Amino acid sequence: AKLSTATEIRVIVYTQAKETGLGKKKPDVLEIPLGGTIEEQFNFAASNLGKEIKSIDVFKGGEFVDVHSVTKGKGFTGDIKRYGIKLANHKSEFGVRHRATMGSITPAHVGFWVCQPGQLGFLKRTEYNKQILKISNVKDMKVNPVSGITHYGLVKGDYILISGSVPAPKKRLVVLSHTIRPGKVRFTQMPELTSISLRSQQG
Repeated sequence: AKLSTATEIRVIVYTQAKETGLGKKKPDVLEIPLGGTIEEQFNFAASNLGKEIKSIDVFKGGEFVDVHSVTKGKGFTGDIKRYGIKLANHKSEFGVRHRATMGSITPAHVGFWVCQPGQLGFLKRTEYNKQILKISNVKDMKVNPVSGITHYGLVKGDYILISGSVPAPKKRLVVLSHTIRPGKVRFTQMPELTSISLRSQQG
């Protein structure tokens, strides 16, 4: 195909599973679109074909990013745990941990806004505007707690420290992207970290 007829160029990348502390062998594969003009996209893809792209080449310390991942799965749960609604009166019929009503007689269907039991968690979610505190390597700055990170192991190579929560368990893939809702958020200097707690997470 001619380059002049192309509208977008995407690259297929994969993670290095052996670099994690999970003992995982199968890599995660992603398809990522490139920015810029078609010529710039093609030149970038051609020059980096078969090469390792590190996080330090894409992000900078102090920058704000969006975090994409699948949340922790909680399984099938009831109304109270799933939506946080109020408990029914202790003298109510058929129990306390349930909704009060399914809706009116007319219209003769149950609305989507009615709280019902079902799957909680294991959903794709995005957290916006998380600041990168530090991008480094374990050789330059230690980050592994004593006896390792619970349910993960030891960080072996590069790592990114992010301010705030991340919607995923420790073993799941997390995708970072440049923020699409900057708003009043502006690029700032890399925060100065005075110390990182290496206390054991196992008590």
